[in-house]
Amino acid sequence: MQGDLLSATVGIENFDASDGLEVVYNAPYIHDNLAVRISADSPWLSENPTSGTVPPGGSMDIQVIANSTGLLGGDYFADVLIHSNDPVTPDTSMRVHLFVTGIPDIDVSPPVVQFPDSVFVGTSVTQTISVANNGNLALDVTNITSDNPVFSASPTSFTVPPYSSMDVDVTFTPDAPGSHSGTLSIESNDPDEPTFTVPVSGDAVNPPIIGVSPDSVIQAVNPGDSADVMVTISNLAGTGAGNLEWNASISLSVAKTWQVSTPATSDYPVGLYEPSFGAAPENGQATGESPQASTLLNPGHAWSIEQANGFITSFDLAVPEVLPNLAPDPTTGFDNAGDFGVGDQSFFYLLDVDNNFMTVDTTSFATTMLGNPAPITPGHSWTGMAVDPTDGTIYAVSCDITTTDLY
Repeated sequence: MQGDLLSATVGIENFDASDGLEVVYNAPYIHDNLAVRISADSPWLSENPTSGTVPPGGSMDIQVIANSTGLLGGDYFADVLIHSNDPVTPDTSMRVHLFVTGIPDIDVSPPVVQFPDSVFVGTSVTQTISVANNGNLALDVTNITSDNPVFSASPTSFTVPPYSSMDVDVTFTPDAPGSHSGTLSIESNDPDEPTFTVPVSGDAVNPPIIGVSPDSVIQAVNPGDSADVMVTISNLAGTGAGNLEWNASISLSVAKTWQVSTPATSDYPVGLYEPSFGAAPENGQATGESPQASTLLNPGHAWSIEQANGFITSFDLAVPEVLPNLAPDPTTGFDNAGDFGVGDQSFFYLLDVDNNFMTVDTTSFATTMLGNPAPITPGHSWTGMAVDPTDGTIYAVSCDITTTDLY
């Protein structure tokens, strides 16, 4: 401290100066190397009584109380200050030394673990218990074991600081239906409870087994119409198994859209025009060069379904022969229409009377379902198909005895 200072006020106050504790007011108190310490009374030490009167030649006993509640193990020091009207010794102090012995004290909550709902065999559920240390020394849990293997705990070793706790997961993994019980044993350095036990119990049932019939639904619906299909959901598990809880949602896959072309604007009665055969009139312009002719794998051959005997066949258009049986007919009914893809004879499209639209591999004869387009006009069946070699557009024709639709 530098400079001249004749008086000062020393103390502490709260942040808004509405409350304070004064040490000295406006007095010549401060000097070099002065330290002022302000501290709260020791919470573990108290006196009873705290004041009194002693007559000449008399005495009075004062009870000094040291309370270790909430204290960690170790040494604690404090001074009991006695102020009196003795003019020679107005202040007297007495040194107090408290040694607290550290002891861990285990407790577990809840003390009993009961899994309330039945658990499916082969699955697991978990509940949490709290391992608390109510003592003033660290609690060392060295192991947690179970006398029934369907119950387990994690973690099995840890340290809990004084007046703290640690969560432990208790897991129930039943291996058979029925009631299960066991005991968890928690080993620690608690001097009076070195092994703390927790009863555990739970019930198990066999899981449900879902069955759905039919496993797939194929339904043709006319525009603006709807159809109801009955689907049965069953629990195929035996008696005593768990109930089957289910809910349904829709997962849409990429669908193919089939559109009918503009309806015919004219009728063409039979006999209106004379039949004729010959080259097409050369009054149209090609929309592009077809690549198909240069990429045919087997020129001059045709592929078809031998409907009478039900097999896939291929034959040379220029040589009479017995139709070879290459593979079974993949369709469920009469094969109505088909064509190759654009410049690719490795497969061909096939459309049957039951509206099954698929591809057939010309080497392995494997089939791939593409969809189930149905003719829009009631009573129509598919009668023809053609693939535009310039852009791959698929055209199809359906008809009955009197009308024809182009798709």
